[in-house]
Amino acid sequence: MQTLVHARDTPKRARLATVLRLAPLLAGGDLLCGETPLVAAQEASEKRKLDTVHVTGSNIARTDIETALPIQVLTRADIERSGAIDAAALLSQVSANLIGTTDAIFIGNGRPGLTTLNLRGLGEGSTLVLLNGRRAANYATVGSTVNLNFIPVAAIERVEILKDGASAIYGADAMAGVVNFVLRSDFRGVQASAYGAVTEQGGGNQQQATVSAGYGDLTTDRFNVFVIANYQNYEALRARDRTFSRTAYRPDEFVDNGRDRDVTFPANIRIGTAENSIWVNPSYAAGCMPPFSVPVPGRRWCGYDHLSFINLLPPIERTNVFAGATWQFAPDHQLFLQYLHSHDRYERVRHVISTLPAALPANQRLRYPAGGPFYPVEFAPSQGLVGDLEVFYRPFPLGPATDQIRAGAQHVVAGAEGSVAGWNYDVALIYSRNTVKNSSSGNVSAQRLIDATRTGLVNPFGPSGPEGDALLTGTVWSGELFHDESTTSSLEAKASKQVYVLPAGPLAVAVGAEARREALDIVFSPEATSGDILNLPQSQSTAGSRTVGAVFAELNVPIAKAFEAQLAVRYDHYSDFGGTTNPKVAVRWQPTRAWLVRASYGIGFRAPTLPDLWVPVSPGFTTAQRDPRRCLNPPNPTEDCRGVFRTA
Repeated sequence: MQTLVHARDTPKRARLATVLRLAPLLAGGDLLCGETPLVAAQEASEKRKLDTVHVTGSNIARTDIETALPIQVLTRADIERSGAIDAAALLSQVSANLIGTTDAIFIGNGRPGLTTLNLRGLGEGSTLVLLNGRRAANYATVGSTVNLNFIPVAAIERVEILKDGASAIYGADAMAGVVNFVLRSDFRGVQASAYGAVTEQGGGNQQQATVSAGYGDLTTDRFNVFVIANYQNYEALRARDRTFSRTAYRPDEFVDNGRDRDVTFPANIRIGTAENSIWVNPSYAAGCMPPFSVPVPGRRWCGYDHLSFINLLPPIERTNVFAGATWQFAPDHQLFLQYLHSHDRYERVRHVISTLPAALPANQRLRYPAGGPFYPVEFAPSQGLVGDLEVFYRPFPLGPATDQIRAGAQHVVAGAEGSVAGWNYDVALIYSRNTVKNSSSGNVSAQRLIDATRTGLVNPFGPSGPEGDALLTGTVWSGELFHDESTTSSLEAKASKQVYVLPAGPLAVAVGAEARREALDIVFSPEATSGDILNLPQSQSTAGSRTVGAVFAELNVPIAKAFEAQLAVRYDHYSDFGGTTNPKVAVRWQPTRAWLVRASYGIGFRAPTLPDLWVPVSPGFTTAQRDPRRCLNPPNPTEDCRGVFRTA
């Protein structure tokens, strides 16, 4: 099997190929002498045109990738040498990219399946991510940026990282810089590859397979079509499968965020009021139920060790398909179509559901009744307890709640590019869509659990028996929590030309315009909005949209030899935000090949995202944290010492 991989043959390359084929015919006698100046001029002109490229941070094609703005380029060779199998791993090797959201970090946040960039530490919402210099839809679940997971590494030709603000070129969200993924535009032949990684201690294994196929030569066939398909599978890595994460109680590392959780199984019993209380547990003397709950040193209650359930890395299954077609319908004109599809499957293992008082309906507590068959008749009097018992309980027999996330993306670009009367033009219509669907299992209805516990048949201190297990199972709710959709539709047009030749070089100008519509649709299930499902915020559905229009201009001025200036200005108008004009001035001086000096001044802006404007406030509650100054007496901690409070 032979693999042929080529960069895209532009109309300019096609004309150069014709000139090179004629060269042998002009290599002799008088004919060579008579035609040499014309051929030399034409060949030089074609070479200049061939060598011009568009570089991130400028709308003007140029022959040198070193512009007045700092740009780092990762070539296809760099990508292959890196060994990275996804875009996040590739960009993690860029020093300007600080830690953003990753597949591992998403386990603990509300944006499942999101991987982001964070240039210069200014925040993921201030880093603009582009595909071939064009915008894509932001991540649908409260997203202010593009999800890198939908970009297959096999489809990337190069990555250009602009480490400077670029609102004058690209508009909003480019405060920290721009990362432009330039995807392949031409492929011929067939190529297949596979990758696998196995860990020594088990868990976290990875598999990947890629198949690429393409046909057609733009120079001879005047067309090219190709498709690149990529499949990835990441196995889960459980926290309890590694010694460093097996438990959240590590006094040797000054970490005690596991055994200090008072909501556990077997249940703790609260003595006293919310303002002044302690906890005791009938199973404390027997050692609780390790490794899921263990005795808290110096106290009389059991602590829940959350690392006994959760994953360090979630299981992921990812499929990406990138396809393209180019038709060279005239020597100086091309039509192109590109389609990128992504489908990801994640699973997030949450904790066994907590019955923390702050999560229960207002003015209600989880109480086990006096006289119930599982009432600790000997233990309770020894602690001065009488009557119903307020229990801090997790329904351990139900197992942990889990979320199944399905994230999808489609990105379609259709356009034309070429040259007319010396103007290089590029016109494109873009439709980009991002979806996230979250289904969940193992959740618990607060009211049904309260009612089941009041019967006395559900044992919070041990096995319940058939009747209690049936009641406990009846409290479970599983189903779709939410599905979100974010779309971006836009029409972009730009043109550039060398309008005048100055002594130091050509004066080039670029102009363009953009019209864009953004929409966001967030739909929660009735159960998720009811507030009855434990440990879920009482979220509300919402929808919003807006239109954006922009015009921009750019000028590249060669002031002297090795000294040039870039002048740019852009006006953006948002239907819900208003208008803003952002200029930029940058200069570049390169006296020798080894020395390069840059300076720039610009104004940037970040318009509020649709989630900023439309996502409603969702009530929730804080995480319990122990204050060492207010909790100096472990046997008698007060509620506000390490309390949990409702938030809006």
